[in-house]
Amino acid sequence: MSIKYEAEYQSWTSKKKKNWEHYLAGFWEGQGSMTVSFKEHKTCKVGYYIDPEVSLTQNVDGIHLLFWAKCCFKSGRVNLKSGSKDVWVYSLTNRRSIKENFIPFFEKHMFLWTGKQKTFEVFKDINERFERKEHHTLEGSKEIARLAYQMNSTKGKLWLCQRKRTLSQALSYMEQSYQDR
Repeated sequence: MSIKYEAEYQSWTSKKKKNWEHYLAGFWEGQGSMTVSFKEHKTCKVGYYIDPEVSLTQNVDGIHLLFWAKCCFKSGRVNLKSGSKDVWVYSLTNRRSIKENFIPFFEKHMFLWTGKQKTFEVFKDINERFERKEHHTLEGSKEIARLAYQMNSTKGKLWLCQRKRTLSQALSYMEQSYQDR
């Protein structure tokens, strides 16, 4: 199924590029997310593997839109959402592809009044910090965590509850893991 959609959308997007870019940006505004996750990992100096990710979610009826996004950003994967039989997710975790494809696209096509503008600016800042390898130090990782916890702040308290730990707990865990090395 994915090969069919990928070939179809690669052909379509190359022919109609000027017509779809703003649609994709608007689609991302409504259905997309930009996040930075902190996954516990014993071999990491700060106790976490820090992972920026962008994703789009759609019901199975809109799966073709996810393959379209995958073709546009030239990377990523489309998978069934964990625990669901009808919801699919396109996710892009490759930092190089985020830097070279996603960020420039979003910079060019994002409207200035969008709700995701602040989140995008913070996400971009975090990715620039990765480029400078700041995540290799305790202080750099802590600053990335502070920024990541600011993202999506317009979602209110319900979104904040999705984090496993509070910011202060995450920072303490980083410090403790770093000291234990």
